[in-house]
Formats: sequence, C-alpha cells, structure tokens
Amino acid sequence: VRTTILTGLLFCVGLIQAGFFLWQLLLMRRTVGDTNIAATAAKESANAAKQTVATMKETAERQLRAYVFLQRFQWTSHISEERDHSWWGVTPIWENSGQTPTRQLAININSSLRDDPLPHDFTFPPATNEYNTPVVLGPKGVTSGSVVRISSADLLSVKKGEKYFYVWGWAKYRDVFSDTPPRITKFCDHILFAGDPFKRISNENICEMSFGHHPKYNYADDE
Repeated sequence: VRTTILTGLLFCVGLIQAGFFLWQLLLMRRTVGDTNIAATAAKESANAAKQTVATMKETAERQLRAYVFLQRFQWTSHISEERDHSWWGVTPIWENSGQTPTRQLAININSSLRDDPLPHDFTFPPATNEYNTPVVLGPKGVTSGSVVRISSADLLSVKKGEKYFYVWGWAKYRDVFSDTPPRITKFCDHILFAGDPFKRISNENICEMSFGHHPKYNYADDE
C-alpha cells in the first residue's frame, strides 16, 4: 500500500514538474515572439526616423539653397552727334533669391542680330570671348552679366520689325550643400523698342525697351 501511495505521489510530482516545464516553454516562446515583434517595430521606427530626417534635410536644402535667376535687364543709351557712333547697351541683372551663397558661379551672355526669327533648331551657342571667372553671389545679392551692344541704326530696324535682336545666356553654379547637383539657369529674350534710338531720352523722346521670352531657352536646373 505504501509503495502504491509513494508511486502515486511521485506521479503527481512528475505531472506538476511537467506542467511547470510546459508553462516555462510557453512563456519562453511568448517572450521570443514579443522580442521579435519589438525588434521589427524598432527597425521600422528607425527606418521611419531615417526617412523623416532625409525628408527634413531635403526640404531644408530646397528652402535654403542658392537660386540664381534673371531679375531684369538694364539698358542705357550712348548717343553721339555722329549717328554712326550711337549705340545702346543691354545688361542682364542676376539675383540670388536663396538664403545661402553660391559656389563657383559663372555667367555667359551672348546675342544675335538677325533678319528673321530664331529657327526651331537654334543651339544658343555660348559667347567664346567671355572670361568666366567663378564668383560668389551672396544671399539676396545681385550681379550683372556682360553688356551686349546694338547700334541705334540696328535698334531702329528692330523697332520697325525689319530685324530681330536676341540676348541669351546662362548662370552655372553650385550651392553650399554637399552631394547636390550643379545648378544652371538659362534665358533667351528678344528686344522690343519704342522711341527714337538716335536721340537722348527726354520728355519729347520717351524710350522704352522691353523683352519677350523665347519659348525654348528659359528654364532652371532639370526642367
């Protein structure tokens, strides 16, 4: 009888130990599962944070980077008593509207007086006689490109629609941020004129020079 009781007790102890072991095994599996879930969540959070940082960096660079564009044209008359010596100068004015300075800014300006409008396949060649020394243009700063000249006689022909005068060029530069591509802004405009180009500007000779955009060569960066 004692042997039977002892055997029963041992069997009960074995059952208890087996149940405890099974409980530990289930607890370990649950812990491992929770750990995997936590690790996955941590990885996803890290990736989301990394993407957020990249987006914030891209947004900051876009908002703070240098952006050079053609602000306006400045034009002046050089009238001489000798009609053949009268001419007008046209100067492109560039502005950096960004919050940071440019790096390695180079500007090239060219022009062409023609008997007809620019053809569709015109290549807008750069001026070969310009010495493009890189300069720095600070935030909200302005600088000028090279002056292009047109005689008063030719300007009168432009006014009458007998000739066409085009001015084009580009500004190439980099911004202050690392791992960003080179920047470029291009323009092409044709001149329209009102007034007598052989006479000095006065109340009796109100002159106006305006500029029309060409459809092919006005864009910035990768537009």
